[in-house]
Amino acid sequence: MIFRFIILLIIFTFVQYYRFLSYKNYSKYILNTMSCSFNGFTVNKNSNQNILLLGNSTVVGYGTVCTNTIAYRLGELTRMNVHVIGKSGATIENLYNMIKNKNFKSYEYIVVLIGANDIMSSNSLKNIKYNLIKLILLLKKSNAKILITHGGKLWSKPIFVFPLNLYIYYRTKEIRKIYQDICYQHNIIYVDLFPIANRCFDNKCVLKDGLHMNNYGNNIWAIRIYNYLHMYLTM
Repeated sequence: MIFRFIILLIIFTFVQYYRFLSYKNYSKYILNTMSCSFNGFTVNKNSNQNILLLGNSTVVGYGTVCTNTIAYRLGELTRMNVHVIGKSGATIENLYNMIKNKNFKSYEYIVVLIGANDIMSSNSLKNIKYNLIKLILLLKKSNAKILITHGGKLWSKPIFVFPLNLYIYYRTKEIRKIYQDICYQHNIIYVDLFPIANRCFDNKCVLKDGLHMNNYGNNIWAIRIYNYLHMYLTM
């Protein structure tokens, strides 16, 4: 009986690992063939108001049509100039190092979408908290209104097969709490993407790599971010 259980466990582990590798390989294919490469791009260049969009692969348009990226949709919704600075795979610390010498005075609004790669990493929660505070303090040197989010329910993505999803679940919950507390302390708007997760059932918001958002998912996130941004616009 025990022998059968061990055999079944080995088979299950092999199948789960194979699924994980399949998603990872497709992710590399998307990166090489389908990414929009929106980094450094500006939407609505003739607008008098400016939004700086900072972040990771979701921000730069990984695996999506350029006109369906979060940046492009925010430009359409706000009719503002949206400038993108980001990098696929970026952590909070990576983003800080990318922008620490930048001048933000020309931006009225700064939207930050960063944290998913920290959740997936082995970085300690203490280190993530430190890096997030450091990033926020840097951005607060500008006069811009700041919004920040780390994304949605990361553990529900297909790439995180059992039991890896349990680790991602714990990390996401802990980091979400860190973001909420720090944003509250520093008077920053935290964009909560958890409540819209039910609109992405059956993984219809996710690319075939099982991780990144597709055009539909980007649109949902852009509208959610815009709704929070609208709080500033109507003040």
